[in-house]
Amino acid sequence: MISGMKFLLDLFGQVSGLHTNLSKSPASPIHCSKEDLQRTTEILACSILNFQCQYLGLPLTIRKPSKEVLLPLIDKVADHLPGWKGLPYE
Repeated sequence: MISGMKFLLDLFGQVSGLHTNLSKSPASPIHCSKEDLQRTTEILACSILNFQCQYLGLPLTIRKPSKEVLLPLIDKVADHLPGWKGLPYE
């Protein structure tokens, strides 16, 4: 399965010109054996990180994130919304 994924990434790179730099791309496996982890690092030549990581500033977990976890992101997005759109019509 890992070999197939690597093949697809390579094929995508050949077709699009956008190549994946696996040395900069860590893998975060969920419920894998030590043998699977070793095989993954051998095939992909990437680092392994424990699951529950962040992607684009959001925590990735197997559970639904709580409001406390998402509130900083919501506040950050709200800060970028234009203030004039929230004003009532005159």
